[in-house]
Amino acid sequence: MTAAVPESVAANTSRATISKRARWWPAILFAVLLLLIVGVRFAQPIEDGDIFWHMIYGSQMVEHGSLRVDHSLFSWTPASNEMIYCAWTGELLFLAVWKAFGIAGLFALRYAAVLGVLALLALYARRRGLLARPETWVVLLVTILASVVATLPKPEMLSLVLWNALVFCWFNLLNARERGQNLLPWIYAMPCIVLVWVNTHGAFILAAPLILIATIAAFFILPKREAWHMAIGSALCGLATAVNPYGLRYPLQLLHSPLGLTDRPDIAWNNAYQPTIGAAGAYLHLPEFLVWMTLCILAACALRRRGWVVVALLFLAYTPLYLLYVRSTFLLPAIFGYGFLYLVRDARWPRLIPALASILFLFFGGRSIEQAVHRPESGAWMGFGIAYSQPVDEAEFLARGNYGPRIYNTYNAGGYLMWRLFPRYKVMVDARSFPYVAWFDELKQFTRTQDPKEFQAFLNRHPGDVALVDFQEDGVWRSFLKMPNWRPAFYGPAAAVFVHKDESRGRAEAAASLRHLRNGRDGARIFDFATAVGDYGTAWSLLDQMQGPLRRQVDSADLERMVSYRAGHEALRAGDYSRAWDCFESSFRHHAFEGQDNTVLLLLRALLKVGPGDPRATTLRAGLSRLTM
Repeated sequence: MTAAVPESVAANTSRATISKRARWWPAILFAVLLLLIVGVRFAQPIEDGDIFWHMIYGSQMVEHGSLRVDHSLFSWTPASNEMIYCAWTGELLFLAVWKAFGIAGLFALRYAAVLGVLALLALYARRRGLLARPETWVVLLVTILASVVATLPKPEMLSLVLWNALVFCWFNLLNARERGQNLLPWIYAMPCIVLVWVNTHGAFILAAPLILIATIAAFFILPKREAWHMAIGSALCGLATAVNPYGLRYPLQLLHSPLGLTDRPDIAWNNAYQPTIGAAGAYLHLPEFLVWMTLCILAACALRRRGWVVVALLFLAYTPLYLLYVRSTFLLPAIFGYGFLYLVRDARWPRLIPALASILFLFFGGRSIEQAVHRPESGAWMGFGIAYSQPVDEAEFLARGNYGPRIYNTYNAGGYLMWRLFPRYKVMVDARSFPYVAWFDELKQFTRTQDPKEFQAFLNRHPGDVALVDFQEDGVWRSFLKMPNWRPAFYGPAAAVFVHKDESRGRAEAAASLRHLRNGRDGARIFDFATAVGDYGTAWSLLDQMQGPLRRQVDSADLERMVSYRAGHEALRAGDYSRAWDCFESSFRHHAFEGQDNTVLLLLRALLKVGPGDPRATTLRAGLSRLTM
């Protein structure tokens, strides 16, 4: 016979259940909002061309039956195999995903990586009993937004996941220590992660400070037996670095660059190696996130009586890497996220903190959505596909023609060209950069020179068959326009294709995709090329789009000069030469002009000087008409 439950007990139980459910509703709401933010923020096309040369490396491994790759296979210029690049697990993974699911598989893999990082941190927060607190969700959001540079689909993205897994193990070890649980699984999981990471991406070398600090700290905060196991686990991490297709030579070579033993002129060329306080870091709000993370860690350390030293040491160890290179900023946010949650388990915050955390969550999340929708990076948009940073339309033009195997190309375009056109075409250079270190200074000279003689001398030393120049390198395409033996044949959203003069068929063909442009910042660059080659119809179409749906993405000064430029041409056609001069003068006040624009301005100035009754005026007007048709 079952005894009746007193009404007071039943009522208390019911109230406790309701209270528990009410406490979890904010967490569920934050989780839904976080998923929404992630869904929008990471709905981007493939911007980084590295993924394409990584996949062609995977194809080479499959074809040759070897995990060692030949760096010189894809280019017609000198390329060296001296530098080791070991990322075979990632390269084969990306290739397999592409072959099985196409480009959609790469986007799915990116979302899986981002959500995996968040899931590990959320799981740790749950184990610490913090998942229902608003400040935890701000930490999750800041951690992933501050790690965004390592979320692009390429092996570096796998470094993000493996790094977070390593930090997850260390802080779960500390949590298990507090609970009196077995520490050995967490200790020996770490060398297993390092073993995979060594064969996935070279950033594994940057885990050394974590492993060193954790090993030293173990002798102060862990029982003696477990501390020695931690030392053994760290030794195994060191041994794991030599378990790769190249052996010990690989980790030793990776140490050369940080120690200044290897000259790498290509690093200064790469935006990923720029300081965090530069333009790229500012666009991603990385300096601001560093301030927020530092304040939070300081507050958490002040509230914690024990265990704060190891978190502080780890945070200080990785802060210089966060500041030094944009590329290495993904390391510190994991230390921040796990360190903060470790320290604040028993913290008693002021009542204002949950409300402030909720406001910050909405601010950071809302700003990231607004930026993704209205202020995407150059070449990108909110959606999927392949960004304008990769020469998709231009590569298809080359695939349809037969211009010879040697492509002059710029740094950013090479990866996609290798993937799409090899072996029929070979590139001059690509974003791998390390095979070309021996002549990188000459490449820089080719890209930056404004001297036609110097540019022609490079072409004479390295004779190529066709050229593809992306619009981010406007000096190069302007140099090709000055070359008497080269003519533009085609251009799309990313680049212009130049062919030898005897292969040119009149005015450059514009890609159909330019009629439906998706990024206004790129529109200004393409506009400049279109006007430089006299394709005014395409230029005016681009301007209409930049004045319409893309207006918020275009710099106001750029838009103003382009509008003035078109107004000058309209005045020319109307015969109002004085107004045309004023419009052109306004357009070129802060913008360089040369080539056809220079000729137009010379004729216009001469026409204004001679006056309408002068016999020469008819000839000058006819010349202007031919140039501006």
